[in-house]
Amino acid sequence: MIYVEEKDLEHQMKLLMFLISIETYELVAWLYPETEINKIDTLEVADNSRQLEAVTTYEQGISAKCTKPITATNELIATLFLNKKLMAKNIDSLALYKPLNKEWEACTIGHEGMSLVKDSKYFSTLIEGGFNASKEAPDWW
Repeated sequence: MIYVEEKDLEHQMKLLMFLISIETYELVAWLYPETEINKIDTLEVADNSRQLEAVTTYEQGISAKCTKPITATNELIATLFLNKKLMAKNIDSLALYKPLNKEWEACTIGHEGMSLVKDSKYFSTLIEGGFNASKEAPDWW
């Protein structure tokens, strides 16, 4: 696991853009359990019929809602960033999945100032890309 500490949401979004420049991914927004919206820009809230792995787990078996997987593009991520107030209020995390996979490959958890990348093969690439990447979780995590 690679940990990328970054409090600035814009830099978190740049990390997602960086990753999608390397491989093809689908983007899924994971919503806070109390969120009641049905759509965030072009992302439609859906049942988790593909049984995607959630980024955050909640106590007492509460399940977060998620959006339908959609091909991740720079334009999509930039549009979401333009609505950062809506994101902050409703989105717990944004996750990247390889097409048709159930497990997330990378995610950013805006309110935590943390991004995670599961595959350590990207470590050097992230460092070279200017990201604050570490193979060790920060003490507060």
